[in-house]
Amino acid sequence: MEENKIELLEEILRHQKKEVRHSRIITIVCLFLVAAMLLTAVIALPKIIRIVNKAENSIDSVNSFMTESKKALADVNSFVNNANQLLSDNTQALTESIEKISSIDFPALSDTLRETGEKLQSIDFETLNAAIRELESVVKPLSDFFGAFR
Repeated sequence: MEENKIELLEEILRHQKKEVRHSRIITIVCLFLVAAMLLTAVIALPKIIRIVNKAENSIDSVNSFMTESKKALADVNSFVNNANQLLSDNTQALTESIEKISSIDFPALSDTLRETGEKLQSIDFETLNAAIRELESVVKPLSDFFGAFR
């Protein structure tokens, strides 16, 4: 019985040695995994932070672009509304002007202009100039006389 006990204790000892060896292997693997995770974190974390910062900057840029786009769209809408209002305001005046132009009797206007041209041609400008010179010779002494009283 004692022999059985010794064999049993030896069996337990072998089994415990196996468990210790397995525990050491598991511990080494866990330490390796922890070291790999720390190394990955040390290497990757700054890159991840830069990527997140770039993403935030990009989002800010997109938000700014959207704000400017909304302002530009509002300006375009205002311009279109003003152009429509200008057209609406001036449509009546343009229509009236076109109606007045179309109501002109161009043949009669042409006759009137021709007659005016004929009358202008019939004016004797030499006689008119002589009359102006004579009037000047009469008015000049009067002008000089009244200029002395100033």
